[in-house]
Amino acid sequence: MAKKIILLGMLAIVLTLAFSGCTTVQKATAETITYNQATLQNLVRITDDGLSKDWLSVSPDGSMLLYCESSVPLKRNSISNEHIKSYNIMLLKDATKAAKTQLIMDKSITPAWFSKDVFVYSVLEGGIPKLIKSNIAGGGKVYITRNAVGLYDSRPSVRGNIIICDTEINKKKQIVRMTENGTDVTILGEGENPFWHPTNPQKFLFTKDGSIFEMDLNTYQPTKLFGDAKFRSVSPRYSPDGKYILFQKECLVRITDSKSGKTSETTRWHVFIIKVDGTDLVQLTDGNVDVFSPVWGNKGNTIFFVSNANDRTEIWSAQVSVN
Repeated sequence: MAKKIILLGMLAIVLTLAFSGCTTVQKATAETITYNQATLQNLVRITDDGLSKDWLSVSPDGSMLLYCESSVPLKRNSISNEHIKSYNIMLLKDATKAAKTQLIMDKSITPAWFSKDVFVYSVLEGGIPKLIKSNIAGGGKVYITRNAVGLYDSRPSVRGNIIICDTEINKKKQIVRMTENGTDVTILGEGENPFWHPTNPQKFLFTKDGSIFEMDLNTYQPTKLFGDAKFRSVSPRYSPDGKYILFQKECLVRITDSKSGKTSETTRWHVFIIKVDGTDLVQLTDGNVDVFSPVWGNKGNTIFFVSNANDRTEIWSAQVSVN
């Protein structure tokens, strides 16, 4: 009973932090991920090669992991920036182990699974962004688009033979729907980073102006689920059962120097979870580091994400405890 009371108290602290502007207190030397064990367990660093990483995507069966990798150091202001043109697409055939396979070379970003063996990605060819399908076994490539819909066609999400992605048209981010061969292109509205609902073929998540929205294709009406007036939220992902949304959000981190006692503040990315109706915000990670590109595994309550903890941008996994 005493242990249960302690855990409930710890969870209450997390919820208090989450609703108070994500303000945390860290020592100036703290460069590791901190978290509350009532909501996050079994934190494991998977990779350890020191190379920059971003844009994680878990295979349909949850066993493999696609991601982008670059030897160029990842600066904080370039996290999840589709304009970066020096990434390669890599594969972990076992999502829990660091052994990697290079699939696509330079100028390729935002991979997403099309099926158990096929993936979709955005590539810059001759200055033109194109969407391409390829096989993890190295079976060549099939062009979805040969002419750009807009600037920086990227971040595809696949359901059946329908792809949604974002692009830039007239200096505004727009969400576009098309078939797997690039036909029947439809602009669905302003927004970016779309992600299909796991069970409802008429719904998808996206972000606009730093807030999270859900689009219902029955009405083509977007519904705002969550927003913070001071800090951006990006990269929302439904849980496999569609009950929760995982995303990254900016937070104000207060840093106290352990020697001088002086306090300073900085903004960091951290991982959060909400219910699918936008309620019950809980902060999962914390600390004077960035944690970004969160995705759900397809087995139980596993999540994967990238962090620059200890000055090494690596992939991590953990287990989320939600009620």
